[in-house]
Amino acid sequence: MGFINNIIGFLSNDTKEEKVEKLLSNFGDIGGVAELVDLTLELEHSSVYKDLTYVDLDEINEPGVDTSEIEEIPPFVKYAAENMSNFPLRTSVTGLLGPKDVLLNLVFLDSLYFLRVGRKLTLDDYRLTTFSVLPVRLMFLLEDFDSSKETPEVTPDFFKKLGKLKWENKKASKLNLAFSNLRLNIMLNTWPGKDFTPISVNEQAATQLWAGCSAVVGGRDCISVEDVLVGQRVYLKLINCDVMKWL
Repeated sequence: MGFINNIIGFLSNDTKEEKVEKLLSNFGDIGGVAELVDLTLELEHSSVYKDLTYVDLDEINEPGVDTSEIEEIPPFVKYAAENMSNFPLRTSVTGLLGPKDVLLNLVFLDSLYFLRVGRKLTLDDYRLTTFSVLPVRLMFLLEDFDSSKETPEVTPDFFKKLGKLKWENKKASKLNLAFSNLRLNIMLNTWPGKDFTPISVNEQAATQLWAGCSAVVGGRDCISVEDVLVGQRVYLKLINCDVMKWL
């Protein structure tokens, strides 16, 4: 349903102002939402975010690069594959998150790295990003991923819990979608003429992943509205992060 809802948002004729009004009308009673709306609106002035929205993942590799040739896999990918369901339909029954969602850490890291180096990526580049500490820090430290804290140990138990999460209520799931549609509206109105649906879908899934990580770190089995806000803030912070520092 997330993809379908994004298409609905994509086809919506709401202006940015109308999107903001609806979001605040439905969720403004939640502490931190208004401030996060303001931070999200600043994306339309972000050159990094503009460049990120135009990254084509099928076009960032050097010719002949095949990431399946990377012999080893990092522990967080291994544990996600072993302890989370690969069932294609994500529901509260199967679990909201699967191994593919965990890999979205790498999708955004590779994209930001590509923008920083200003050239197409080699297999060595992918080895560098895949085995960096940043994906783990994003999932385990969340908003503190760029702090001086030590990188936590990756454990199978974390991913077992991550794979069993449910939404605490409909408000939590709708809040994540509302921010996704606000970003999509910003893209369409600021840089028209492109289909931004792929990155919008990835953004929604990635922020949901980090919201789920927030729930697990907090010892909960459901994703709350507060966790959703954490996921959104992690994403905004990642966009403005110097990823080269962690490679």
